[in-house]
Amino acid sequence: VWIRDDNNNRKIRWQPWEYLLDLLTIFEKYQEVDIDKARQLGITWTVIGYGVHKGLFNEVARNLYLSYKEEGGSWELISKTRFILDHLPDYLKRPLTHDSRSSLRFDDSYSEIIALPSTDKAGSGYNATLVIRDELYNHPEGESNFAAIAPTIDAGGQIINLSAIYGDDMQNHFVVRVSDFVHSMGTVKKVLPSGLELYTNPAYPTRAVVFLGWRLRPVRLEGLTLEEFYETRLKPRYTKHQLERQYPEKIEDTLKISLSSVFF
Repeated sequence: VWIRDDNNNRKIRWQPWEYLLDLLTIFEKYQEVDIDKARQLGITWTVIGYGVHKGLFNEVARNLYLSYKEEGGSWELISKTRFILDHLPDYLKRPLTHDSRSSLRFDDSYSEIIALPSTDKAGSGYNATLVIRDELYNHPEGESNFAAIAPTIDAGGQIINLSAIYGDDMQNHFVVRVSDFVHSMGTVKKVLPSGLELYTNPAYPTRAVVFLGWRLRPVRLEGLTLEEFYETRLKPRYTKHQLERQYPEKIEDTLKISLSSVFF
């Protein structure tokens, strides 16, 4: 798989970092996955690649992608999907009967990918194989939207929610989903060798919460260690509050009001 490195104007190979391989294994095991993450870890590209796999290797697959806005949101998810498809080796490519900013449909199967801006009714009545809700913290109607798409999960579909937590709204739909599960009686935390944190609960065997701290990515900028990157690139650029939200190290930092925000 090739992906875009928009920051450096180039295409690069998707990197099989251990935490990303662990994430793919989790997708294969759990039906509902919530990913609480730091920025710039390659998670969105990995999730989109997983969606491409669903579309390519199943005769019937219907993927529904939801983002908080259309341009730069749901359309961007289709753009990333198209980029992966365009750069596959020829023996893996399949023709498309439909190709637009908001949807793709494969010619020789019943597989399609549709992207919509998230509203309270977005996806209602849509029977999906895979639902991806990207940057869920920013979805204005996240809770009511989940009620609209939940029946497709009840029928056997899979949902992956992913987001950083950008602010201090502790009643936000994504924050509540993650916090309630992590703090539920019986929830077990497991730190995998890659550093990925996996939260599971035997009372909810089809659900999992994942936390990915910013230090998991082995290289942030060529020639700099992670400590050098943090001291020379992050600290001068961000306030303490912004660092806590954009580059968290612990899940606890994302599930409480930022201490730096309460100073007078």
